Amino acid sequence: AICDGRPYPSALSSTPSFFLNTARITDTDATMMSENGTTDTTAISVAKAMQPLVHELNPLLEECVVDERLVEDIPDADFSSYDIVIASRIGKEQACRISKATVTGGGAFFLVDCFGMNGCAVLDLGPQHEFRREIGKDKLSDVTKRSEGEYVSCDDILHRRLMDMKVSRWDKTVPPPIWSRYAAILNFREEEKEW
Repeated sequence: AICDGRPYPSALSSTPSFFLNTARITDTDATMMSENGTTDTTAISVAKAMQPLVHELNPLLEECVVDERLVEDIPDADFSSYDIVIASRIGKEQACRISKATVTGGGAFFLVDCFGMNGCAVLDLGPQHEFRREIGKDKLSDVTKRSEGEYVSCDDILHRRLMDMKVSRWDKTVPPPIWSRYAAILNFREEEKEW
């Protein structure tokens, strides 16, 4: 399902996007694209505008349901029925709610955002996610699950203080600069209720 009830293209006009390029689309164009052809400029939602592009990216997809409710209005039970949820431009509160519902239902949650030339993703694959550790060049471990206490949820990630982060083998500075910027953007969103 594609869940985004915001009006198209006005909801995306301040967000650069190669996927839905709004720079050349006016509200009149969006109205002409709507099914009912009314003069109401909100006649088409972002979800409806994305539907043909999702089908183009995945032609084997038989049907992609369009849910035009606002994300805040979609109940947790709906998210728990999805195998994968990919979200963008939602606040920490909604991200944690959706992630918990999705993972509880056995799905995976991805929070992905771009800002300028940078981007960041938060993944919550759930405590039962199976994976293989890399143990050397071209060598993988047997399929395993995280042990009790190793699982870090989306809520834990988004609410971890920057000063409590540990150095990983890739990031030599703590916290990683990209994560610091993303955390600042999410915190601004939480406090100001705007992007």
